[in-house]
Amino acid sequence: MEGKFALADDFVLLEDNNSDAAGLTYSELEQDFPELAAVFEASPLDIMLIRSDDIELIEEMFSRLNEAVPLNAAEKRNGKGGYLRPVVRHLVGTDFFERKLPFRNNRYRHYDLATKFLYWIDRDDAADVKKQNLDDFWDAVKADPGGEEWARSLYDEALEVVTALTPTFEDGDKLLASVGMVSVYFLLGMKRFESGDNFPHRNELESFERARNIKRFNDESELTAGQRRLLEFDRRAQSPNDEAALRYRVSVLEDFLRDPSVFA
Repeated sequence: MEGKFALADDFVLLEDNNSDAAGLTYSELEQDFPELAAVFEASPLDIMLIRSDDIELIEEMFSRLNEAVPLNAAEKRNGKGGYLRPVVRHLVGTDFFERKLPFRNNRYRHYDLATKFLYWIDRDDAADVKKQNLDDFWDAVKADPGGEEWARSLYDEALEVVTALTPTFEDGDKLLASVGMVSVYFLLGMKRFESGDNFPHRNELESFERARNIKRFNDESELTAGQRRLLEFDRRAQSPNDEAALRYRVSVLEDFLRDPSVFA
């Protein structure tokens, strides 16, 4: 490096606590400490070239490298490639993800959510979306000879549901702030789309949110059966990937939309 880089002034060789090489350049090491220079020579440095027009992606990458943050499940799946990867990216490029969700795709949160949508479409209903299930699903589509067609079919159906949901919500909608509620809305949207019914208006969903704001310091014995169901709805938000919790939450929302007075 033309003598421009030298060992730090406080350099100490761990083997013998010798600091004589401190501040020396590589050429100086070759002359005075050839064995130490050979150690550096035998230690290859990996060089990686990354090209991207996405400045935020690059900044996030360096931030995570500096913090030694490990990859999460969505990032690992994306790194596997396969037929679902382009499909997930196309789905995340729709207005629902781009405009309506109030949270960004940091650490591939949108990709993870889109993968769940595709998995539920594949199962035709609510299902566990724990890491192993989604990993197995991803690998199965990737390994299937008809995987490309399979992925495209799932995308087409998911897109229909997402397109039906989109007009209900505002840009950066606070109703979509929770990933758990986004999941509930999508599963409800699947049911409504299959039955030919329209997705609820936003004011109906706002009414549901207001009904959920039960004062939790009240004695539960004073609550109606409907209000206790709303409390249970909130408790099950702690298990956003669990099939039973998802089914329960969707059923409560369906019943509320059918007759809000039951929850008064």
